[in-house]
Amino acid sequence: MSSRPGKRHRTNLEGGSYHTLIPLETDDFLDVHAREGRLLKFSTSRTGTAAAERIPQKSDTNWESATSWAFLDNSEIALDRDDARYNAAVDRHVMDEPKPKKRKSKKSRKKVKGPKSKVSKRPHVIWKENYRSVYLEELSRFAGRGDFRTASACPDCASRKSHTPGAAEYRASPFHRIKKWNGSYFVPVSLKSLGLRIQLNHASLFCNNPVPCHASMQVIHTNGLHEVSINYCGCDRALPQHIQLLRRRLYPASQLIAKTCATFELLNLLEKLSVTTKSSMYDFYRGLERLSDNTGLRRPKSRYRALYRIVLQWRHLKLLKWGGRAHDPAGVGATAPGELALRCPSCPHPGINLPDDWESAPPGMRFLYMMFVCMDANFRLKNQLVSSYSQDPGLGIGWAYMVPRAPYEGYILSRSNDEDVSSCVGLQALAQANTRFSKGLRYTGVGGAFCGRSEMVLPLAIGNLQKGERFVYSAIYV
Repeated sequence: MSSRPGKRHRTNLEGGSYHTLIPLETDDFLDVHAREGRLLKFSTSRTGTAAAERIPQKSDTNWESATSWAFLDNSEIALDRDDARYNAAVDRHVMDEPKPKKRKSKKSRKKVKGPKSKVSKRPHVIWKENYRSVYLEELSRFAGRGDFRTASACPDCASRKSHTPGAAEYRASPFHRIKKWNGSYFVPVSLKSLGLRIQLNHASLFCNNPVPCHASMQVIHTNGLHEVSINYCGCDRALPQHIQLLRRRLYPASQLIAKTCATFELLNLLEKLSVTTKSSMYDFYRGLERLSDNTGLRRPKSRYRALYRIVLQWRHLKLLKWGGRAHDPAGVGATAPGELALRCPSCPHPGINLPDDWESAPPGMRFLYMMFVCMDANFRLKNQLVSSYSQDPGLGIGWAYMVPRAPYEGYILSRSNDEDVSSCVGLQALAQANTRFSKGLRYTGVGGAFCGRSEMVLPLAIGNLQKGERFVYSAIYV
């Protein structure tokens, strides 16, 4: 027979299931909140009798005598035990190339391949340096009539020698989902299987030297993913293939050998849904896969990463288009800092919403022309050291609301040793400034300045925070 006492007997000794024995000097139960509970240590004697020993709980240091509000640090479980990776990432220039890692196979652990090419590893860098201006011009060209700016009649009607050709006024889409009756029920088929081939760079849809696209070409549309056959123009009037796709309202994911394209209609729809429904692009893409095949038997190969890259470039191009950068002879590279940001209509702007004699206003009326600036920060927007700016650089850093990275972080590094947190020990962000909660993070939050009237973000007033809230950031925003 076991000498261990029963559960009910142990519970009675410990004072109940969810309670601890608290000695009281009086019978007033209101004194319980002012007493400290004690830990109980259960032990069993050799004779089999159980006993509960009261062990005083180790009390914490009195808060009035504490010298620091910082959390107890434990470097053994930190993401970055020292600051080597953090300092290396911050000191590295925006476009510095990291050292390539040797790729080894899992079995032999021998080097099997060299480092990836810049085209496959840094597609955004290649696109920004070589293709951004061209894409912006084609996006603006699409807003007009494009190839049909001089056409008065429908080219398709003219090629079929119609007696009454219609006017060139409409745009159509060849990405329709059709079904075929197999004798018992309808089955989905593609227009590609019926022989449809989309000819590019010719309004008449005829080319003397057509060049077929990649065999795995897929087009992402609002009703799912489509397998299509596209013929590039290869005659004497041929243009680069990515330009031919853009002029047919197809945005390619690559500029060399395109395998994935997204229609302009899809990108516009995704942009509207992201700002109205707050749904993620991953969920949106999963919905497109379900539209293509809801059974899971013929699910197409995932093109999510390609679509994500397209969407980033598309939103950047739309921002440049709205800012009028497509009509500047100096090009996109001449964009000034903060030029793409929307100006707050409530803030005073001389020559726009202020009278001519606003500077000579009496002292009692000068408050009407003052600019009210508020500052706030979010310490939950953290960024881990999982990538680098060389791998995925910003497409327009400092052109809207974010401050330029190079001068901003240069100034922050020059003040990295300032002791500016000792006078504000009550903030949790300051208490976590040098603990494990900031290890392995490139940024620990985001702070900025806003209009006190309309709460609108001010241009060049958003910056990343490093290692907690420090007073050095306020000098930049103001």
